[in-house]
Amino acid sequence: MKIALCKSHFFGPVSGADEILVTYAIRLHQAGHDVHVVLLYKPAENDRYYERLRQSGVAASYIIQRSFAFMILRSLRRVISSFFLLFLLIPRSEVRLRKIWQVMMDLISRVHYSNCRAYFSRTRYDLLHVFTPDTGAALMIRAGHEVGVPVLYHEMGTPHHLPALNQYYRRLEKVLPLCSEVAALSPLLASQWSARFPFLSSVSVLPLITEDCEMRTLAAIPPVRDKEETIFGYAARIEPGKGPLVLVNALAQLRQSPSTRRIPVMVVTSRAGAKHRDRAMKEGAVAFLTKPVQEDQLTEAVEQLIGTEAPQPVA
Repeated sequence: MKIALCKSHFFGPVSGADEILVTYAIRLHQAGHDVHVVLLYKPAENDRYYERLRQSGVAASYIIQRSFAFMILRSLRRVISSFFLLFLLIPRSEVRLRKIWQVMMDLISRVHYSNCRAYFSRTRYDLLHVFTPDTGAALMIRAGHEVGVPVLYHEMGTPHHLPALNQYYRRLEKVLPLCSEVAALSPLLASQWSARFPFLSSVSVLPLITEDCEMRTLAAIPPVRDKEETIFGYAARIEPGKGPLVLVNALAQLRQSPSTRRIPVMVVTSRAGAKHRDRAMKEGAVAFLTKPVQEDQLTEAVEQLIGTEAPQPVA
């Protein structure tokens, strides 16, 4: 079976959807499957996700050979990201910028529909596995369906998304009936999306595929006391719209249970404001790091958390 994992573009430098797609591709390739990553737009040569695919021997291609409009938008986004904290000080600036990005990307993508349809007609994949409701998802789903290729749409998120994403999901809702299958990351999310889109006959579950964390092999990390297992995971995201629970609410629930109240929790977030830190620490977090986080800083914080019986707050 020839499988295409599809997305408009890599949204990085840090993107959960990009990470999931790349990990799926690498793991499927290692298992001997004929898997390709297909992007609507060409990624930058130094893109970290693109580089990981090349190093792992996963075939990666792009439908639009050159789009000057997309290249300009991507460059502008990088410049704006460099002044992210400054824009946060301007009321509603983040919402306005996201809206402009959505409108411009939608216009650019529509121009390339014929190219997308011709590409899928020519390559004849056995399955299109489309990730996230980004600007090109609806276009790729419709193009694949028109040339007779079965389409699996894989939702990475939650129905509790931010209002700014409504436009994406309105567009997605129109093409979901064209998909042969729709999937979510967990049984809970599958049930929630079934309620959100009742016209779907079913929503399957395709869970995360993870790679072993390199930090587990670092000799510098001391052994856990009493040979107990150390588990690294994510409870939720600190900002609204990223999960059923905002992180601080998840922390509060964690502290209410005798079986989980002693689990040390580290918060790693781009939200650098004092109010976020103060509330997280009040609810029981013992470490609070702001992005971008250096590897040595993260390692030092982890060492302190797992090497002490009663963790002390880490600023």
